[in-house]
Amino acid sequence: MMLPLNESMQFLALLGATFILSTMAVEDEPGPPTAEKLTKEIGFDITLTTIWDTAERQSAEIFWAQPTTVKQIKDLVKAARKFSLRVRPYGGRHSWAPLFADKGDIGLDLSLFAEGDKFTVDKERMLVSASASAYLHELYQFNTDNGVTIISGPNIDNVTLQGATGTSSHGQMKAEGTLATYVYAIDLVDYKGRNRHFDEDGDKEVITACRTHLGMCGIIYNTTIRVVKDTVVKFSKTHMKASDIVTNQDNRKAVVMDNAGMLIMWRMFTSATDEQIMARNTDPLQRPPLNWDPADDVTTVWTINPVDDVDIRPNKEPFEDKWRLSDGREVTGTADYRMASETMLFTAWTGPDIHLRNDIAWATAESVDFSASQKTIENFMDVYETAMKRLGSYRSFGIFRWLSHKDTPTLANTKVANDFNLVLELELTSSCEPCNKHLLEEITRDKVWSATVATGMMANNSRILPHWGKYFDFIPGIIDHLRQNYGTKLDEFIKIRNEADLDPDNMFTNSHLRTLFHEAIVRNAEKARVSKMKKLNTLAKRFAKLLESFTFSSNYYL
Repeated sequence: MMLPLNESMQFLALLGATFILSTMAVEDEPGPPTAEKLTKEIGFDITLTTIWDTAERQSAEIFWAQPTTVKQIKDLVKAARKFSLRVRPYGGRHSWAPLFADKGDIGLDLSLFAEGDKFTVDKERMLVSASASAYLHELYQFNTDNGVTIISGPNIDNVTLQGATGTSSHGQMKAEGTLATYVYAIDLVDYKGRNRHFDEDGDKEVITACRTHLGMCGIIYNTTIRVVKDTVVKFSKTHMKASDIVTNQDNRKAVVMDNAGMLIMWRMFTSATDEQIMARNTDPLQRPPLNWDPADDVTTVWTINPVDDVDIRPNKEPFEDKWRLSDGREVTGTADYRMASETMLFTAWTGPDIHLRNDIAWATAESVDFSASQKTIENFMDVYETAMKRLGSYRSFGIFRWLSHKDTPTLANTKVANDFNLVLELELTSSCEPCNKHLLEEITRDKVWSATVATGMMANNSRILPHWGKYFDFIPGIIDHLRQNYGTKLDEFIKIRNEADLDPDNMFTNSHLRTLFHEAIVRNAEKARVSKMKKLNTLAKRFAKLLESFTFSSNYYL
């Protein structure tokens, strides 16, 4: 049976268009990758090595790359496409979340990147740019030297701006959001090896999505962030029992609301008597005795407040400072005057061997009367106390900070905020190497510990989200928990990333992220497929019309 002329032409046109599209990307198979092949392909040394995270809890044998120029990053991405490899950027490796490269893929370290200035400042527009080779302590010092400051940032020195913003890292200022909130522009290499620039003025949607990028928007080698004029602040410090501030709802509310910024550190087991310390040290699992109460432990509280008196000089000379708590008690501490930029980094933990092992940081909504944080903190203390008395204790410290939710980073974990818009972020960090002897092998014990406390926190608060850089993929239920709380934000992120043609092939992902974003990736891929078929059909119809026109002209002359 013969098809009508018009249908025959459309069929031939569709067949021709399909053939053209299907052959456009055909390449010879390069064979399995090796470090030698990659080195030859890219033009700089690639090594096959085992890389560990800071906590020494996760490792993978990967191809390790340290490009120094944008061209080398481009060549690396193109080689990864050729060999069907994925690429994951590494920052300061402070993170212990499942964000690193999978076995056999490429880990990208930009600590040697040297193209362009490490920092630039635009005081007219109040913008500072930082290369991916720079660490936060260098950026903070650059800001101090130039009379500007990031309005709120993490008290961590050895991480990059790209890593801190990419994981939605916190600050200490109550009215401010995560560090990613203040990203103005990014420069990156996308999945095709193209150099791309995005800024808030011309690409607001992309910037909003890629502020907290999780390494999935491309290889970001330069980030520009908004800054403000550096000003003098009063920086105060005092000590009090956990029961006076951490678990005391009225005192905690007053201190948080009366100060612009604050940080509380709970120093684990500092209330222990000699008998309690001996009981713990002689226990096979290093468990604290049942009569130890963490509410009796010592906390250190830091506050930050702007100073209106122009005659005050930031000389950092300490003076006595008195606080009055909500219950009427007076607390004595010390304070000094310094520049706001100098409060970004300060010594908090003074114990030896800071070696982060199994920390999980959580953000949860605060309420006007602070009853929301009361419930969360009581659960937090109970979960950790129970874990220590059952599984054994680590040398540890807890951290409590308050910040606001800003809607601009699509994947900010502060989205759990309610109408009050204030968020409590809390964590407990074990700091030991090696950690104490135990009946279980150490890594196994850490996993049991992390899973126990994480499930305890999630079980009693469904509206609680982990810091992107401080959680583990082995926690039971963590994927469903993240999906439930981020909801449509996961789809929104993938949609914007794909529409900007940054990485629709998911080159800059790992197995955990592909699992977490699986439904969003599939939905957006289907939308792209339907859109592609519509374009293909349109192309076929145009081709058919051309054939029909050509046939008519030929028949006319015949």
